[in-house]
Amino acid sequence: MTAPIHAHHDVRGIPARSLRQAALCCLLLVLHGLAGAQEYHVALSGSDGASGASTAPWRSIGHAAGRAAAGDTVVIHAGTYLLAEQIAFANSGSAGTPITYRANSGDSVLIDGGTGRCLSLQFRSHLIFQDLHFTTGSTAVGACMVYMEGTNHCQFLGCTFSDMPAENGAENTSAVRCMQTGGAGQSVGCIFRDNLFTDCLSPALRLYDTNGWIIENNEFVNCQQAVGGKDKPDNMLVRRNRITGGRIAFYFAAQSGCSDVTITENIVVGAEIGFQVGGLGTYGNLRDDIKLYNNTFYECSHLITGWDDAFTRRQSYHSNIFLGVTAKNIPAGADTAGRFVNLDKYGSVAVDPAYYTMDWNCLRVPAGDTSLRFVDAHVRAQTIAAWSAAHPPFEAHSIADDPQFVDAAAGDFRLQAGSPCRGAGRYGQDMGAYPRGSDATVIGRRAGGGPSPPPAGTAGGGGSDQDASSSAGGCGAGGLAGMGLLVAALAGLRRSRTRD
Repeated sequence: MTAPIHAHHDVRGIPARSLRQAALCCLLLVLHGLAGAQEYHVALSGSDGASGASTAPWRSIGHAAGRAAAGDTVVIHAGTYLLAEQIAFANSGSAGTPITYRANSGDSVLIDGGTGRCLSLQFRSHLIFQDLHFTTGSTAVGACMVYMEGTNHCQFLGCTFSDMPAENGAENTSAVRCMQTGGAGQSVGCIFRDNLFTDCLSPALRLYDTNGWIIENNEFVNCQQAVGGKDKPDNMLVRRNRITGGRIAFYFAAQSGCSDVTITENIVVGAEIGFQVGGLGTYGNLRDDIKLYNNTFYECSHLITGWDDAFTRRQSYHSNIFLGVTAKNIPAGADTAGRFVNLDKYGSVAVDPAYYTMDWNCLRVPAGDTSLRFVDAHVRAQTIAAWSAAHPPFEAHSIADDPQFVDAAAGDFRLQAGSPCRGAGRYGQDMGAYPRGSDATVIGRRAGGGPSPPPAGTAGGGGSDQDASSSAGGCGAGGLAGMGLLVAALAGLRRSRTRD
């Protein structure tokens, strides 16, 4: 009788022959991508009639943008590139092979839009911009440095955006403007990391119709508004940014609604308003699941302002520190009354405790400050106790003690060993922007860039206000999955060969 034939399998039960075939296919795909990738160069001394090689660079970034394809890198050499028109991109990259535009190592590259935009990323995806400086003098209605619409999985890493002029009669003016027009859909999965936004007289990031964005480790200095989710900012993580000066740090009007916005581990110094929520004309769209927790606000005029128009749900504001050392003495009838909470703008309804968590915060201003502390449509409260009594259980566990920063004057907002904010957060973590104590977390722009590591003892992921440690790496989920398959296939191939 003929012996039965048994196919070789690896430990996962996959036939060895299939593994060999998969490994070969993966290798061919990787080698094909590597073989096709090109590095092009742009320099002020170059010519657009040249080859684009390092020894024969092109002259204009726009010329490079018309030719670079998936997997290519465009290296831009030192100098100021004054644009006659905005740079538009002929091609998108892909998940495993983005197109990268970066400054030559050690070079300072300024892209000046003149009287117009610098970049248009309309309907483009998988583009990376690194270590570049953008500016514009445009005062046109809706002016911006970077325009995004239907823009997916693009990244700005280590860039500078400076000197955006003031708005000229239209609220759409901003350094980076993301819109949706003509049914283009949301812009998905974009990352702004380790950038500097400075001296922008209009908003830095004005974002409409986004999904899955990460905004982390950026510096905002003297910007009219730092991060704004104007319409439908869904699944957004705003983490470990440092904001100094300006009018509003975080503005989430969400007039078309929003879902799952996490704002955590940020430091805001000297802004007029820390967080503003709500806007006119929500058209019945819910602002749902906005989490503002473990942030530090220092010498700001207000912590939370905005509207409650009965379209606000699941708002979680906890474990923050708000320390004002200067009395503001705001008149009780002023539109800006209420240093800790003012949810009475433009005919708001009374705040419903069923839809809010406001607790486990450290809220302190000088005792002599005559400003109201809490305001909504029905309540004017001067103390935490009065606010809590009017809206139980608001601020039932909050404190008004000195948080005892290490050195606030020098910008060190870690907590001293004896701070009353130690372990006083909602889940037993420290209050403020350093919930895990004096760990290696960097808040603000980091030298060298790269993704923020998840806190020790966590597995990443977002969504819960107990842990916003999700972080997008350089490869992306698709690229990491592909590499995992390749590694597994090669390991299986090696094992199967020992048995064949």
